[in-house]
Amino acid sequence: MASIGNDANGRKRILFFAPDGVRKTLRLGQCDKKTAESINRMVEFLVSARASCQPIPLEVVAWLNDLGPGLKTKLAKCKLIDDDQGLRKTPTLSAFLGSTVLNRQDIKPATHTVWKNTCRNLIEFFGGGRELGTITAGDASSFKEWLVASPCKRRREVIRLALTTVAKRIKFSRQFFERAVDLELIGKNPFRKVKCPGDTYSREKEFITRQTMELLMRVADPAWQGILALARYGGLRNPSETLSLKWSQVHWDKRTILVPSCKTEHHPGKGFRLIPLFPELVAPLRLLEEIAPEGAEYVIPGHFRETAIGPRGWTNTNLRKSFYSLCVKAGLDPIMEPFRAMRATRATELCEAWPIKTVVSWMGHDVKILLRHYAQVPQEHFDRACNPVLKSGTESGTVVAHFPAQQQAVGNGQDDKIMQTKPYAVTEFAAQHSS
Repeated sequence: MASIGNDANGRKRILFFAPDGVRKTLRLGQCDKKTAESINRMVEFLVSARASCQPIPLEVVAWLNDLGPGLKTKLAKCKLIDDDQGLRKTPTLSAFLGSTVLNRQDIKPATHTVWKNTCRNLIEFFGGGRELGTITAGDASSFKEWLVASPCKRRREVIRLALTTVAKRIKFSRQFFERAVDLELIGKNPFRKVKCPGDTYSREKEFITRQTMELLMRVADPAWQGILALARYGGLRNPSETLSLKWSQVHWDKRTILVPSCKTEHHPGKGFRLIPLFPELVAPLRLLEEIAPEGAEYVIPGHFRETAIGPRGWTNTNLRKSFYSLCVKAGLDPIMEPFRAMRATRATELCEAWPIKTVVSWMGHDVKILLRHYAQVPQEHFDRACNPVLKSGTESGTVVAHFPAQQQAVGNGQDDKIMQTKPYAVTEFAAQHSS
């Protein structure tokens, strides 16, 4: 064990027994008690590692890398380190990102492309030759500030990165360094406490009512009617799930649809999810089935899938641009993130009629994601709260529960309780709407 001794004028020293049994002194000079206790703890680690012939702990390696040459020289004179020999060096940032991050075989090509942008920023800011163990929490915070202030070129414009983009790249950086911790390359993650909230905007304006959908369906061709219906009433992700849906996965007899979940297929048991054949989907899908050529494999016809998926996964297909053209034809204002808004609107409707476990199963995400990113507060809720006379029908785009809460008397003298019956099963739910 090492101990702290006090000298004159605030000077401190650390007394310890070396592995050979000789009592030695490490003079620190003037320093506060907290600093002396921290150094004393590290000296104990070094003495223990020397005595047991074990590698120096990662925490101590990181501490040694941050030390100035003065204290390092004193440690070397006390035979606690061998002039930096025997210390485990952490790999350089460039080597780590190239071999451990970008060389992973379990990630999708599209994820690899997104990660490359974050790796490029990290190397540009820290330098490719920077050792992982020398990057501190302060450096990570400075990296975030640099991302927020750094300009980027888009076409002919020079703009700032969106806060959502900055938040994603900070998240990826935290993920990279956490993997370095798991591999025992570094002792702690410098990005652990670095946070960056993304852009926020009004979610109330994203609720796409059924009246809006009727206007869009009137001006859309059969292919776009299928895309809109699957996105708005089926809650499918667009374009990956919508354009991957095959006719063999539409079970008319069972009144269900087996949706291919391309985003989550790399997780065990998350490659597909089963949803009801909602009544709003029947007419658009029947129309597509009638005009489909013999032997057609995919539900959505045309060139959509050929332009949406390439060697590196799903890419931009300009579906949003075509959607904006439909909005102009229908006399509507453009909708921000239309396909995400359709999926969020459908999730909000289902939450009013079905148990939360059923909703997350149909939508393909967990409860936390549902409440944070999809569930909304439509204007119809405010109208009903201010005017209780209004009915909660489907005029505002709300799905009405098929088994409303029923009041049942209790014969034991207690107050009446509200008894909620179970909802229909999937097949029964679809059967009621087959007409």
